Amino acid sequence: MASRNSILLENGIALIHDSNSHVVPKPLDILIQYGKPSKLEKGICTSNDVEPQLKGRHADELLMEYMVAGLSLVQLAAHAIYGSRLAGMLEAIDAGNTTVVDHAHINVTAEHSKLGIGATASSGIRAAFCYAPINIVKGFNPFAFHENPLEYWIMQTFSDLADVSPVRNGRVSLGFAWDLWSLDPDIARSMFAKVTIKLRWLDSRFIVSHGGDISKDDKALLEESGVHVSAPQSTELQMSMGRPVCFDASFTNTELHILGARLGLQNAKNHFGQYTMKHGEILKKFPQSLSVEAAFNLATIKGVGTAKMPNEIGRIAAGYKSDLAIFDALNPSMVGAAQHDPVAAIILHSNPADIETVIVNGILGKSEGKLVGISVDTSAKEAVGRTELGWSEIAKEVVKSREAVQSETEKVELAENMSQNL
Repeated sequence: MASRNSILLENGIALIHDSNSHVVPKPLDILIQYGKPSKLEKGICTSNDVEPQLKGRHADELLMEYMVAGLSLVQLAAHAIYGSRLAGMLEAIDAGNTTVVDHAHINVTAEHSKLGIGATASSGIRAAFCYAPINIVKGFNPFAFHENPLEYWIMQTFSDLADVSPVRNGRVSLGFAWDLWSLDPDIARSMFAKVTIKLRWLDSRFIVSHGGDISKDDKALLEESGVHVSAPQSTELQMSMGRPVCFDASFTNTELHILGARLGLQNAKNHFGQYTMKHGEILKKFPQSLSVEAAFNLATIKGVGTAKMPNEIGRIAAGYKSDLAIFDALNPSMVGAAQHDPVAAIILHSNPADIETVIVNGILGKSEGKLVGISVDTSAKEAVGRTELGWSEIAKEVVKSREAVQSETEKVELAENMSQNL
């Protein structure tokens, strides 16, 4: 609501600084008169934020805290997995990402797994759903895992998914991921042998998740084995997990969207400059491997090489699939740069709001700057109870799920559980 001299912001969350300069989210209505807030009163939170809403469960967590708090996944009901994963995939599409290799840690029950891949298929994104057997938490207070992380149903569920893979005209395929490195190596070898037989096209060209700050010997081993590294820059830097492996001729980095390529490039340039100055030299020029073109290629053609699809996607060319992100080069953040150097404009200046259209497999996922409604995959229709969903409906489900998980997480003795697992 607004008049010439006043604006009323209703039903939002305002980020208010307290007397100690801490940011406190508060549900407030704000009346602005003659350019200044004149009244702040408590309101009801719906869907609007006066400032960007604080986002993420891992805002200030280090890796060990995340290893415990992140296990709250088991508190998420199977039907809630659908909405949560769907939201994540649509976030990727909104940011211009058309393909993901999903290291899927959601396999708490068979139903979780099936609705998880159903959500991926519903979203419209191209994906490899890499099924990961996990240590499933039995309880938090005291903290305990189930005794057998490889119960019969776990690999049987994988087999069931493999029987119907790929889905949605090949857009979503099945892969396999392994997190249980504490088990006997022979168990891992046995699992991979079974998986390779089941998925006849699967080979030994692995992707290592994270893999930052590795030794020279480990780097040489990965190179020799033809292994790629997926090092999401924001995750590695956020949790202080060491320098992400990126912008090296032998390694490939993939990230949720183009902002990751920007962060990776800037981080690599910073390390390169520090190394040069440490040796008493003046940095005169960056190598080609630290160019915006190198970053763009890591986000496109080299990224899809990591995903084992180099001849299908990643470039605009005859015979390749129609997976495209279309930017508005006249938007405020891009208009100056895009006319001079479109690649630099995308890597250094763009943001998801600049992406007008996203097409995956020839089908619109984002149009006129907004996500397109989705058709619920056949595998999830019974659980979801709908055939189509719009973003606002999905967002409301995510908010409800977050509240439920947060309520349960607050009951967990985090410090005690961390001490048990260190």
